[in-house]
Amino acid sequence: MTKIRVNSFELKSNKILNEMKALVLSDIHNDGKNLDAILRRVESIKPDYICVPGDSLDYVNSDHKPILQFYKSATNLTNKIVVCSGNHDELNLVKRRFFGTKFVPAEENTFFEELDDIQSVIVLNDVVCQCIEEINGNKVNFGAINMPPRWYEGRKQKKEDFYIVTSRIEPDFFDENYFTYLLTHSSNPLVKWNKLVTEKQMPFMKNVDVIVSGHNHGGLMPKAWQPYIPMNMGFIGPGMMHPFKHAFGYWENETTALILSDGVTKLAPSTGLLYKLNDKFASDIEEITIKPSEGSSNQKQLVLKNRYVYETDK
Repeated sequence: MTKIRVNSFELKSNKILNEMKALVLSDIHNDGKNLDAILRRVESIKPDYICVPGDSLDYVNSDHKPILQFYKSATNLTNKIVVCSGNHDELNLVKRRFFGTKFVPAEENTFFEELDDIQSVIVLNDVVCQCIEEINGNKVNFGAINMPPRWYEGRKQKKEDFYIVTSRIEPDFFDENYFTYLLTHSSNPLVKWNKLVTEKQMPFMKNVDVIVSGHNHGGLMPKAWQPYIPMNMGFIGPGMMHPFKHAFGYWENETTALILSDGVTKLAPSTGLLYKLNDKFASDIEEITIKPSEGSSNQKQLVLKNRYVYETDK
């Protein structure tokens, strides 16, 4: 049996006229065992669009056919699918290890070209990019920040490098009149001491409404334990075989909400023997309902409405 956990959020905004629903699928890792079950859940939820904040692949030199077929099938169940890049989408596997694997940046990578050829799929894989779409009569801006694969190695993810990239983004790069989603695979530099940074610290966030990300796999921390864990600590994470903070959760400040997904796949096939433990974890997906609010103020409050766990045959 495959367990799928739907984390249902609700947010209000005066930037939209009509209610709209998004689904977040992070860290799919081309895991064929879960794809059919996820499709059935997508069909049940009927989202207006799907956001994929990276790691569609397990590694570039794996077989792309299962994940590409998944996206083709999913386009029949939603209006748009917006995909950004993750570290596994840019790396080749060169050696398996029991504790982690060795990857190198892929010299040739046709995955995003193949993905971009699928109708209704929007690929945002430049360093900083955006597109504007009309969803249910609302103008919606989808943006992305894609860090290079070397940035993810071990604990390197230097905040200084992230700041250098984001400092080049003008505060009004994202239009204040459009509801804006920002996809970035790792949001680790955006959370300090369990608080989301503000637009004074990161000016590009000025007009960003919701940030969706993944990468940490929830630190493999059981969901039932997470509310009681200080600093949202995880056991282990990508490239980190030790506890680390801000492994899971959701945060908000006056202008922006951040949702960090635990991910569809907790232990990818490339983890070798550890992959056998993946079935012990539920696949996490996030349902985000955006409702129009009254008045001129765009102060928002992100509310976790519920969590539903479904068991389905693989």
